[in-house]
Amino acid sequence: MENGTQMESKAIKEKKGFFGSRTPKEKKPRKKLTKKRLIAYIAVGIIALYFVSTTVVSAVKGPAPKMVTFGGAEKGEFIQTLATNGTLRSGAKQTVYAPVNGTIENVLVKEGQVVSAEDILLTYDAEDLARTLEAKEAGFYSTYYGNKDKLDKDVNAQQYYDMYDAQVKELQSKIDVIQSVIDDYNEQIARLTADNAIYTTRGESSDLVKSNNVDIASLQKYILDEQNKIDAIKPELERKQKERDLNEKNNLTDNERKSIELGMKSGRLDLEALKDSTQLAKNGVAAEMAGVVTGLSAQAGESIAQGKPIATIQSMDSVEVGIQLSKYDLEKVKVGQKAQVTILGNQYDATVTAIDQMATVATGSTTAYVNATVRLSNPDDKIYQPCFAAILKW
Repeated sequence: MENGTQMESKAIKEKKGFFGSRTPKEKKPRKKLTKKRLIAYIAVGIIALYFVSTTVVSAVKGPAPKMVTFGGAEKGEFIQTLATNGTLRSGAKQTVYAPVNGTIENVLVKEGQVVSAEDILLTYDAEDLARTLEAKEAGFYSTYYGNKDKLDKDVNAQQYYDMYDAQVKELQSKIDVIQSVIDDYNEQIARLTADNAIYTTRGESSDLVKSNNVDIASLQKYILDEQNKIDAIKPELERKQKERDLNEKNNLTDNERKSIELGMKSGRLDLEALKDSTQLAKNGVAAEMAGVVTGLSAQAGESIAQGKPIATIQSMDSVEVGIQLSKYDLEKVKVGQKAQVTILGNQYDATVTAIDQMATVATGSTTAYVNATVRLSNPDDKIYQPCFAAILKW
């Protein structure tokens, strides 16, 4: 019986040995944790932690920017990629200015509205425009007629000046002729007096001296007669001179005359321009190009000054994306490169049209970047401005 039990136990042991080891394995000694193994375990843990954190951040922030392919690489070429976002903006815009001073009656558009060229943006109060124009005309004509009177007086003053100046010259000429006669008489008297002195010195005949004295007396009488003629002319000459000088003071200089004439011309041009602007304003202020109203500063009932900006319209036919390139990205982007832009899930062909030649450093930052422009080739009405656009391919 005992032998049977031993045989059965042996059989069981042999059966266990079929599935496993016939004899229990000896326990191996635990390996010692070396410094190299510790560093490897830490590195693996950091890598695992990085991937976990990246996954969590992506889940919170949304999908990462799409990768950008630069250039059209052929088979076997290395393709560079860049992920970036840019701000969508219009490549052309119009600022609408108030054409005249006046009160706004109605504003017919709002920000974000799409308009066509010649669409009316706002209208003026017609009665207010009429009053403004009337006041401008009154001011112009008041100044105009005042300046015209100055010019007319200047013309008359010039005419009188010329007349009196001619008369003064004529009278002065008469006096000059008479004076020349007097001067001739005085010369004769001087010669006769000199002769008498010689005759007296030499003791020559006194009859010659007496004859000369008679001639001298006659000449002196002639001089007195001629001087009386001059004295008769002088009062008239002085009166003519005063009239001439008075008109000379009233006469404008060439520069004064030109200044008045230019002022009158400028005032008339301003008035004509105001009339034209007022006529346009009566019909309403219109958009000069199609696009989106992205700025509106006018309000109904507001008094607005001429030249004040009242609206901004950005074209939808010329759309571009502004991007910022780091010094590493700058090597990958060139003017003329093709690109694809995604806006609200829609893709558009585009081209790099400009890259700034000077870097910019944001306030409070030490990192420099270069601004670049990417222009869309096929914009449509699915684009909203301004917004962010993701650049997909270059």
